[in-house]
Amino acid sequence: MALDMTHILIVIIAIGVILGADPKRLWCVLLLLFLFDLALRTLDNTSALLPEAFSAVTLGVALLYSYLSWTPWMARLLALQLPSVDPISPDQLETLKAGAIIVLGNGSVPNAPEFGGDTLNDGGLTRVRYGAWLHRRTGFPILLSGGGRSDRLSEATLMRAILQEEMGVPVSWLEEKSATTWENACYSRDLLAPLGIDTVLVVTHARHIPRAAWCFKKCGFNVIPAPTRFDMPSISSMLNTQQQTISPLLPNQTAGRMVRRIMHEHIGMLYYRLRYRRRHYPDSRRS
Repeated sequence: MALDMTHILIVIIAIGVILGADPKRLWCVLLLLFLFDLALRTLDNTSALLPEAFSAVTLGVALLYSYLSWTPWMARLLALQLPSVDPISPDQLETLKAGAIIVLGNGSVPNAPEFGGDTLNDGGLTRVRYGAWLHRRTGFPILLSGGGRSDRLSEATLMRAILQEEMGVPVSWLEEKSATTWENACYSRDLLAPLGIDTVLVVTHARHIPRAAWCFKKCGFNVIPAPTRFDMPSISSMLNTQQQTISPLLPNQTAGRMVRRIMHEHIGMLYYRLRYRRRHYPDSRRS
């Protein structure tokens, strides 16, 4: 049976969707399904797995989602599904009681030529700066949490260099083994539990706080969320009817980046709840 050119086109478009829009896992599954269907169609005595109508519908859905995932409308719709997070107010800072400030890593820039080596990315710098700001106003000691590849400096080490050498802020603990938010929480607990530290401020991006706080609570911490980098207002401003300069259904790069970041949090939270829902410290350390 000759290959149906329509299905070949579907596969090509699906590859384009994978390269251009998240969440990638969804489109990888779609691509594999189509490839399996095409393989079956090449066998003379084997019926196709997918009917023609199904192929057409899934192609339409893939194209529609790929388009909407770059629009402010989709970004706002997804952002509204995230739990609301408020910053720590100055009044709260005066009454906070905690044993440590935990700053979570956000990634690094390898081999930055202007620095002569690895350095933090923009998101990591934002978290470090807020951690330093909180330390100066509360005096709470800082724990830096973030691992990395074995052949490179850990994120925690890079954060410490910036805090101590550039900001003059002391660092009390380094956690350099973690590769995920769940491991951030578990390995930080290993360091602080023997010291009797249970209540901590967790510093990370506002959109990441719900997932991070859930992980740290599961590992036995009393969590005071310390969010920074509130990205959501930028989406709201794009949809403000009084100051609207672009259509909510007109694709743009800012909305596309926001959709990918928010989808990362939605998928990550669902995955963690399914995988770690029955874990409790110290058993939570086992992946």
